[in-house]
Amino acid sequence: MVEEGEKYAEQDEELRKTILAKNELENQAHNLKNQINDEDGWGAKLDAEDKETLLEAVEEAISFIEENGETASLEEFQEEQEKLTKVVSPIVSKMYASEGGASEGYHDEEEDDDEDDWDHDEL
Repeated sequence: MVEEGEKYAEQDEELRKTILAKNELENQAHNLKNQINDEDGWGAKLDAEDKETLLEAVEEAISFIEENGETASLEEFQEEQEKLTKVVSPIVSKMYASEGGASEGYHDEEEDDDEDDWDHDEL
């Protein structure tokens, strides 16, 4: 019975991590979409080509979630977030470099450590 409990505990932990990864990707995509469409913020600072590139990457991430949200693995969500970050980071860095400031408006979840996981509800 203890072995069975440990087995289910491992499955529960994997499911929790998968759900967190899905939520992080979904939040990142929607936040980026809002920032890109904000004509007082990023929308005014991005050139048309960069804006289109970012929106395509965001829509691809959102489509991935809609099509695979219930079946994708932790690794698949992480790969999708990595793909999105690889598109977003250079464009945002370029945007802030042209302003002469640091890229304070975009926070890469990949660089975040897990120290703040305490504020998430247990599943």
